Amino acid sequence: MTSQLYPDFRNYNPSTPFPKFTKPQIVGYFSLDENRTYHETLENLKYLCRDVFSNQETVNFDLNREYKNYVPKPESAKNEKIDHLLEFITKNYENLKDEKGEKFISSEFVCFRGLLRLLMCTPFDNREHWIISAQRYKGNIYLCALETEEKRQNEAQKTDKDRLFCSYGFKFEQYLMAEAPNARPRPELPVKEAEEFCLMYQATLNGHKMLYGAEMDGVDTKNEVKNLKDLQNVKQVELKVKREEQKYYQKQNFVKFKQIKWWCQSFLVGIERVLVGLRDDKGIVYRVEEQKVSEMPSYAKQFREYWTPSICMQFLSDFLGLVKDVMKDVDSENDVFLFEYDPKSMEEVRFEAFHGPNRHSFLPQSYLRFVQNTFPNKN
Repeated sequence: MTSQLYPDFRNYNPSTPFPKFTKPQIVGYFSLDENRTYHETLENLKYLCRDVFSNQETVNFDLNREYKNYVPKPESAKNEKIDHLLEFITKNYENLKDEKGEKFISSEFVCFRGLLRLLMCTPFDNREHWIISAQRYKGNIYLCALETEEKRQNEAQKTDKDRLFCSYGFKFEQYLMAEAPNARPRPELPVKEAEEFCLMYQATLNGHKMLYGAEMDGVDTKNEVKNLKDLQNVKQVELKVKREEQKYYQKQNFVKFKQIKWWCQSFLVGIERVLVGLRDDKGIVYRVEEQKVSEMPSYAKQFREYWTPSICMQFLSDFLGLVKDVMKDVDSENDVFLFEYDPKSMEEVRFEAFHGPNRHSFLPQSYLRFVQNTFPNKN
């Protein structure tokens, strides 16, 4: 791989200015059913039921409930890449197109929120190895996070207990979220992990315009959401589960490895508060508390400034700038660039180019044909 000492995040410091970031705007949505089939509907949108926790000092939510009937995502989900985002684009091209005729759609970068969050955490993460695949076609750059060998091994080595713990977040959602406003949650049903509701956002970071999809837990409203305009005017909900930390080192680890991810993914979609279920070692949630996203950085400062928002966002901005610079002379349905960073063995972000038809290409032929037919005169 070609070495590239850039962006040099080792020179960042807490006084690094916060880059210009526009308010994220919701531009669309879609649902995925239990078979991972795409539906451009509000079918899987969930509504927060505050009555089950807001007037109670303690609750008793058993996160083990119906685990024996838990339905995980199918193995085929690992091969989805960014296919669902591309399907959204093909169905909503008229609302996303570049009026200047310089790009297929008006955004420069297309990806999932999880990839952006991964990059934002990089300056403070000394464990996570990542590889990001990039293709530039008709003026737009598509980004896709790849599964590393370490992640494959970790997944293969998961115990039954590990998988149980991973299911807790989904079950917690079932205790708080209902299928309709003013309805009751149904935690007696088994979790179907494959079902999702995703929102599509547009935002601009230091001039880099992004279109990204984000799986959302639900909305906080007593009124039925019927369309895109309704979605744009209600508060989105983010739910998390954790063990309540008792000792200093436990709080320190929470800030370093989890809270930074909570802040990043919430900030990217404009969420102001996170609902947190505090559980014991038996998987029983005994209290629900709200955490303000704006206060998370101040909490982190108590633990030797493990992370700062400005550095998170500056690294993301610098990385996008790097990708754009490296790929400025490339616009092809075949050429792929792999960007890689491993904190255990690398001091810099590295990249490698693969030209011509190759196994790293992740844009489906059906999508490429659609773009070509819709945008035929742009090379």
